[in-house]
Amino acid sequence: MRSSLSILATVLFLAGQARAFNAYVGCLDINSAALDSTIILNSAAVQSPAACADACAARPNGHGYSAFRAAGPSCADITSPADWTIATDSAGTCAAGDYSLYRLNSEWQSDSVACNSEYAATRPRTSVEIVPSLGECFRLCVTYPAMVVVPSPRTGGFSCQCAQAILDPVAATCQQDTGFAYRRSAAAAASGVYRRSLKDTASRKLAARQNHKYCPASLQPCRISGSNPDAYECMDTQYELESCGGCAMGEFGSSGNSTATAAGIDCTRLTGVPMGAVSCLEGKCVAYACKKGFTLQSGGCVKA
Repeated sequence: MRSSLSILATVLFLAGQARAFNAYVGCLDINSAALDSTIILNSAAVQSPAACADACAARPNGHGYSAFRAAGPSCADITSPADWTIATDSAGTCAAGDYSLYRLNSEWQSDSVACNSEYAATRPRTSVEIVPSLGECFRLCVTYPAMVVVPSPRTGGFSCQCAQAILDPVAATCQQDTGFAYRRSAAAAASGVYRRSLKDTASRKLAARQNHKYCPASLQPCRISGSNPDAYECMDTQYELESCGGCAMGEFGSSGNSTATAAGIDCTRLTGVPMGAVSCLEGKCVAYACKKGFTLQSGGCVKA
């Protein structure tokens, strides 16, 4: 059974077992497509989900997620999967044969009371927003110390609210329509990463205000090829394959001109990557396979 709840259903117990920055986020079906092309680590050195996460996080060319299965045992270094599977109980137990999935180098960890039926989100706080993924909540709340995520079967996504703190939680079984509380780890809050996030988010908000006159919020006005200087297309450059991370042909200027410098990448033109073997994820091209004579490294293809 696959569900938006699956990303969160197992976080209550196991998030506390992982070391800082390796956050447990759910269960992965053994038949997941994400496991088709993975790097399997030495099973003798990894006997637990947390040990697998630590081993994958230490890899110089890691892929961002680790998957551990007790049978074997088996530890895989994988990219962000598109499919997830629900846990078997509120404590976060994965079904026999399924993989325990960690998000590596995370700045967030489960709050002291992970699942709540009621809570108070202290100011400053955002309004509740509906987003398609848990990762989108992480990005939305990047400048806040705490957040609450509610998996919603009615919307097929997640509602999330960012806040200064989560107070007066009423503990509840982790399930759909229950609030999952997260807080930024103390180490992350004290790091330069968090302070840079504040600055970066302010820049993004300014850019969004400038772009909103041309496109809906979250979309970027990008120039399109041709001789018409007033032609542009609204794109989600976080996931647009041919304009990944920015406008490949340049951004249509907020003043009405089109002089902005091109910043995006056309993922379909990457050297050594076969057609259909690349995606744009969070503004970065990520390859899943390479042509003959190339090897896959850090989501790209390099000459063997």
